[in-house]
Amino acid sequence: MSGRAAEGCTSLRRLATLGKPIMGDNKPFDPAPFKRFDFVLLFGANHYMGRLWDGGSMHAWDKTGGGYGPKDSFSDVEMVWLNRPMKKSYVFHHLWKGVCQPS
Repeated sequence: MSGRAAEGCTSLRRLATLGKPIMGDNKPFDPAPFKRFDFVLLFGANHYMGRLWDGGSMHAWDKTGGGYGPKDSFSDVEMVWLNRPMKKSYVFHHLWKGVCQPS
């Protein structure tokens, strides 16, 4: 996908005040409750890397879909942590930037 495909999304704005406050959002994220599951995939992992347990692997979600994303306040990439060690890291390309989505 080229940057051109995402250009139509630049005029769309999402108001941060539309939703209700999220319970627990005022505290640091604690990934410990997820330790009991066999398969764990946590997004935004760069924000709490120091609290993740050993033996996992870091991957990236390219939210531009492989092109150039719109000029907005959203991150082009989100870091994803998998609770399984991998020999290499992977990048998943899928357009999803706020209201700018492929469907």
